[in-house]
Amino acid sequence: MGRTRLIGFIIFITLCFILIIQAENLYHRCTDRHDQYIIMASALGFIIIFAMNLINDLIETDKVGPFFFFNAAILVYYASKYADHSLNSSHTQISNYGTSANQ
Repeated sequence: MGRTRLIGFIIFITLCFILIIQAENLYHRCTDRHDQYIIMASALGFIIIFAMNLINDLIETDKVGPFFFFNAAILVYYASKYADHSLNSSHTQISNYGTSANQ
């Protein structure tokens, strides 16, 4: 059990920092103001729980753990939503470029 503590800590820290950086990038890419509010609230909730989790093990408690993963799920949802949006907009720009060049 002692060997998994360091590996678990590294995986946890990596997951948290990736989600925090992703949330910041997502907030700036977002075009809808309502979605920005949800992303910011979710990111701040995630950061607060992360900070408290560094002090004490709160993930395994029934009152805090679900909110940690719920906030992470919200961030992943909006990341996939705006990733598809950016791919569709770049595809539209490419197709518009081709049609305007033919005219």
